[in-house]
Amino acid sequence: MSSYSINMSGLGHINRTARDNLMKEDLISKKIIEITREKETRMIRAIEATIVDDKLKIYKMKRAEFDEELADLEKEKIKIIKRKKIKKERIKALRLNSRQQLCLMVRALNETVIHYKILYFENDFYRLKRLLDMTKIEKTEQARNNTVKELLNNFFHSPFKQDRRFMLKYLAVETRDRIETSKHLIDSLFFDKIFKLMLSSQDEQNSLQAFDIMCNLIMHTEYRGRIRDKGYLNQIYESINLEKIEVSKLEKISHMTTLIAYHPDMLQRIIDTKMLAFIIKLMDPRYSVAIRSNAVLAISLLTFHEVLYEELINNNVIDVIMDLCMDPATDFNIKRFSTLALVHFALSP
Repeated sequence: MSSYSINMSGLGHINRTARDNLMKEDLISKKIIEITREKETRMIRAIEATIVDDKLKIYKMKRAEFDEELADLEKEKIKIIKRKKIKKERIKALRLNSRQQLCLMVRALNETVIHYKILYFENDFYRLKRLLDMTKIEKTEQARNNTVKELLNNFFHSPFKQDRRFMLKYLAVETRDRIETSKHLIDSLFFDKIFKLMLSSQDEQNSLQAFDIMCNLIMHTEYRGRIRDKGYLNQIYESINLEKIEVSKLEKISHMTTLIAYHPDMLQRIIDTKMLAFIIKLMDPRYSVAIRSNAVLAISLLTFHEVLYEELINNNVIDVIMDLCMDPATDFNIKRFSTLALVHFALSP
């Protein structure tokens, strides 16, 4: 074989490798373009939904900047209709006028989209990254705390639903794991903002996260005292409508009620809010296993208090607990807690 044929063979292999590499690069570039388009589409869809949810507030504000120009064009339109006698010229002038008005509206809409783009985060990773990046800039602990508080407050008031959800998830984790170092956030965000949202929000996820934070605070002596003494429990239980409340929300409330029953320093507030009657209602078979289990556990914890013992007897709670213990169809968790309650009844003086 000649050296020429060997060289040509090697060159052919190099060409094939180069073609394969070019094909791979082409596929990668197409995939990147596809992902970028998907991200852009998701962002635009999120902005569209937010504009509607925000009741066009930003759009109206941006459009107000063009009110004078739009009013002038509207006056000009009236003049065109009156003065232009030739139909062809009148139609041409009206089209130009309409096009100018439309351009102003489009400019207002574009500025609205730009406004939301500045506030937009693709997901929680970028929200948390923003939070961490901003705190790294600050040199003192006080400055870092203020920065975190300001950013979380911005997330809470953001027009994007996911921003508020991130803020609530973040505070739920902080109050669970680092409550002592998060007091500045709790004091400025929970009692003034999140508590009201917990009672009135139509967003189920936000409401559940807010109740998680509330449960975490009840486990802390200082905040439990504040919740007890400032009337927050009264507001919660007065807002409950058992006929309309969602099951998931009632499960959170039943869990919170169990935590309240666990702490002896909450006894007077339990009596004041008539919480025992509420707990007895939650034992009804129409409720989920989680709700009934929490209710029975709360009953077992309240049997230690002599002041409630007579009320438990008068409401035939012992008979209900006995029936739950003996019913073979009762869920294991309910049976377990009802047995515990029965033992507590037997040990009570």
